[in-house]
Amino acid sequence: MSERPDEFRHLCALYALGSLDEAEAARFEAHLRTGCSACEAEIAQCFEGTYVLAKAVASPPDPALRARVLQDIANAADSPARSTSDAPVRPRHVALPPDPGRRDRRIVRFPAIVATLGWAAAIAAAILGAVEQRVVRQLESEMTALRVQQTQLESQLLEERRWATTMASPAARTAVFAPTGAGGSNLSGWALYDPSTQRAIVVLENLQLEPGHDFELWAIGPRGPRSLGVIQVEFGGRAVVRLTRVVVPADLAAFAVSYEAAGGSPNPTAPAGPVVMVGNL
Repeated sequence: MSERPDEFRHLCALYALGSLDEAEAARFEAHLRTGCSACEAEIAQCFEGTYVLAKAVASPPDPALRARVLQDIANAADSPARSTSDAPVRPRHVALPPDPGRRDRRIVRFPAIVATLGWAAAIAAAILGAVEQRVVRQLESEMTALRVQQTQLESQLLEERRWATTMASPAARTAVFAPTGAGGSNLSGWALYDPSTQRAIVVLENLQLEPGHDFELWAIGPRGPRSLGVIQVEFGGRAVVRLTRVVVPADLAAFAVSYEAAGGSPNPTAPAGPVVMVGNL
């Protein structure tokens, strides 16, 4: 492969250091199995540079040099802090015996030090780059979540304004539900309907459900009833239904509530169970 994404270039050094998590390491190894010779060569160099760096840091100083430096420090401590003569105090020099292998060691170690420093900088840059990418991805994810949340809140606010407009509309009509005697006598509720927008709000109280049953809401016009869906009863027997569009064949005359088997009436134009409440507009 002659080219590869920047993310794999950064991952080479991190892989050599063993700094990738399990998911990232598995993904990177899958990339290597595709035969990316460039990544393989770079990883080999990373391993070599990491080894040199670790070896250089772990190597102790030359014992002879350490002894000479300590002796020089001791001699300097024994000498007067300030000379009594006018002549300046010259620094003490330590004569080092010639070291035949010193020049060779310089020649051998200098490229190693340069390579070590180069790979240390590359590894640090790779780590910083990976951390920066993670931070950027996290910030982008948080910003996306905030934008989604903002859009949802704006949509909810707009919808609440529409419902407020519906309730304040001078054309809105109201209905008060009364029990029919086919259900509990304490059933109650009210509805508000705006013909201009066909929106309606229905509030019902004291709905007592038995297992395997549902309450269903109906819109009644001159041509008969039409189902508005099964009512979701809240804890305490209360239900609030918001209808964004009440579609009836003609002018809406009333709302009704029936008591049905679970899932509601199989016929969308006729209740299958008893009608327990009616509210005329």
